[in-house]
Amino acid sequence: YSEKGEASGKNVTLPAVF
Repeated sequence: YSEKGEASGKNVTLPAVF
């Protein structure tokens, strides 16, 4: 997962798109 994904906590299921 991307760093922003983890920070957001909402796009954890999605790949490192965000």
